[in-house]
Amino acid sequence: EQLFRSITLDKLSLEALSSSEPDASQYALSEPCAFGDVHVFVSHSWSDDPLLKWEALQQWRSKFKAQHQGLEPRIFLDRACINYERLSDSITCLPVFLAG
Repeated sequence: EQLFRSITLDKLSLEALSSSEPDASQYALSEPCAFGDVHVFVSHSWSDDPLLKWEALQQWRSKFKAQHQGLEPRIFLDRACINYERLSDSITCLPVFLAG
């Protein structure tokens, strides 16, 4: 299994950001990707207000799409892109993911 993954923001929901627990269904929405294919690495706190995070991501998404002819941005978001069943593998690779 390839550990480096991304998710497009059209697949992410406010409900997904509202949970404070890992959810395998979010991981299932992410896709393996190559280094250089991710547009942004999102760092956040799971305890931050989900609505504020959602609004900030959607605002950024709109600007990105306007600047890139409608291209849906690919992001690395831990809750969707880390396999929490193999957490130690993913955490070990996190510094590399940040560079991706």
